[in-house]
Amino acid sequence: MLTVRLIVRRMFRVYFTETEMIRDQLAWFWQSPEVVGRMVDTSDSFMYGQRYILLGRLIRNEYGLWESQNPYTKIVDCETTDGIITDPLHPDAVSSRVTTEVMTSLRTVWNHQQEAKRNKVTAHAVGEALDGIN
Repeated sequence: MLTVRLIVRRMFRVYFTETEMIRDQLAWFWQSPEVVGRMVDTSDSFMYGQRYILLGRLIRNEYGLWESQNPYTKIVDCETTDGIITDPLHPDAVSSRVTTEVMTSLRTVWNHQQEAKRNKVTAHAVGEALDGIN
């Protein structure tokens, strides 16, 4: 899933905001609509969960969320509640938000596209049926 932006990030130690990560991931996914279809397929909930976890891990690792120099994350002195890390800047929290937004956006656009295709087919079929009446 390497994009030009990620290559530049690695070469020059540039870090992305959450919005930039989301945009970068969406740009990559929309280059390959068949991959989007597989990513948003919920027919097998186990595999959907695995894809979700894999995307979260990829985001965390590829965007350097665990790197101590990253100004958008915090890996030391994180807020905790009852021993559980609750800090919104923890790399896992950041990657979770980015993953959720990417998956939600992909699913929303995919569903709209599929609905538009169905409506087009339905409108075409209705038009043919009406032509047959005359």
